[in-house]
Amino acid sequence: MLGRDDMKRPVLTLTAALAIMTACSNETPSHVKATATAPALLESGPTSRSAKTEAIATPEPGRAFDPAHRWDLADPEAAKQLRGPAFGEKEITEFWTKKGWRLTKHEERYMAAVDKLVAEGKIKKTTHWAQTPYNGVYQSQQDVTVDGVNVPAGSELWLEFCENEDELHLGKPLFPRSNDYVEENAGHSTSSAEHR
Repeated sequence: MLGRDDMKRPVLTLTAALAIMTACSNETPSHVKATATAPALLESGPTSRSAKTEAIATPEPGRAFDPAHRWDLADPEAAKQLRGPAFGEKEITEFWTKKGWRLTKHEERYMAAVDKLVAEGKIKKTTHWAQTPYNGVYQSQQDVTVDGVNVPAGSELWLEFCENEDELHLGKPLFPRSNDYVEENAGHSTSSAEHR
């Protein structure tokens, strides 16, 4: 039976609970309502699965980014909505700070594979993800293999660019839709040394 003190505790919404389950293991997410109306995605445990794409202790460093190019990984629609407002700018800066302002070679290979599959018409972009870097979500038009992971026709895929712990997520076959963006951390940092 709930006591009077229990009734005063905040209730964890389903969206917030899902965000917590899908955030990077060393981050504490919170739920933030999007100011945009375009669909964003939030992954749900029972309706999606993940495949670790590479188990590398120290990822091979790739291309460096600078603050002027901080939105380059984002889907253009997400960047249009989030570039400028304090929430979007804090989230994208935190994302790059934690990554040391650099991609991994693995992330570069994933992006090249996706570009090639899109050009061949084998996958198409459906929307963007609700977490930084707000990158595109793709749906396979036929059975394809992306980074060694088989993606059945009609399934959606999304790479989590999470502090270089890249994880390819597959929908079953689609990811649930949400109009919210998810903050991936409880506090913001401007020093990449704090996250290494």
